[in-house]
Amino acid sequence: MQWEKVEPILRAIYTQLDDQYMTSGEDVVAAIGCSEDEARIAFDTLRKSGYITVQGENAAGIPFIIEAAPLGLQYCSGWPSDANGAQAFVEALVAAAEARAADPETPPEERGRLSRFAGAAKGAVPDLIDIAIKVGEKRAGL
Repeated sequence: MQWEKVEPILRAIYTQLDDQYMTSGEDVVAAIGCSEDEARIAFDTLRKSGYITVQGENAAGIPFIIEAAPLGLQYCSGWPSDANGAQAFVEALVAAAEARAADPETPPEERGRLSRFAGAAKGAVPDLIDIAIKVGEKRAGL
């Protein structure tokens, strides 16, 4: 199955999951108007690949319940993908704090707080990465 055929179905799933905890295969099929055969193959492929979790199927193989999974959250919703993603987030946060602290238009009191934060954060990068990973896992229900 080609990614170009599966991706629109994956995105439709996560669009529905933005507003609710779970969705159904029938709701996804109705939203994008694809055939049940195409959807069944896509759902099975996405489940086996770790992009969605599925509970139960109807006689046509369309899932009754579809829930978020780590890879789907990472791909469709920008969740951190691993320690490298968490590290990039922490490094970007520290860099943004440093840049704002160095900006002469930032009020002096705020510049001081941001400078102290950035200095402390630099010394705690491994701990902050671990925390970012744990927050992401908790939000994903892992």
